[in-house]
Amino acid sequence: YVTDEKQQAQYINLFKENNLDALILSTMIDSHFIQLIESTENEVKFMRIDADISECLKENSENSSDVTENDTYSKLESIFKTSLNMDNLKIKIEGLKSTAMPGMILVSEQSRRMQDLSKMFGGMNAKNMFPADETLILNKNNSLIKSILNMDENNEKTKLICEHIYDLSLISNKQLDAEHMSKFIERSNNILTKLASDDK
Repeated sequence: YVTDEKQQAQYINLFKENNLDALILSTMIDSHFIQLIESTENEVKFMRIDADISECLKENSENSSDVTENDTYSKLESIFKTSLNMDNLKIKIEGLKSTAMPGMILVSEQSRRMQDLSKMFGGMNAKNMFPADETLILNKNNSLIKSILNMDENNEKTKLICEHIYDLSLISNKQLDAEHMSKFIERSNNILTKLASDDK
């Protein structure tokens, strides 16, 4: 299901490209409604469009257990964790049918529901009480992700690209806070300056 058509546009486009549909549940009462249905219909389970990746969005891959591929995944995960300085970040590498998107953020449905519940009852500090269970999905079929594998892990350019992919993934999932947005804008200007100087 979709709660915000503008914020979740990237996920909606992925669904549309693969002829998948999602319910639009954009009012406060909808969360109560879906929980009521789930409690009365055991076969029914709702998930927000950015909570999981449908198998229909992935390419068919029979050699996911291949040793070389696993080594590649480990290297990619290490590069991102080092560049972002986030050892605890959950990272998953998937082969999406859409090659345009380098990364995306998934937030588990259970984690989101706990946060929403705490906001409704007294406006408690949901972020600290129920931290979001986020996973960064990296698309191994994206050309930028493939390029990162050939870059030096400790290079400033690698760090800039990884940080930008992560922030772009976050932006498609939620609004950045003021500090994070300032860093994103500063980095964007830095990247544009480097591109302009490279063309001279």
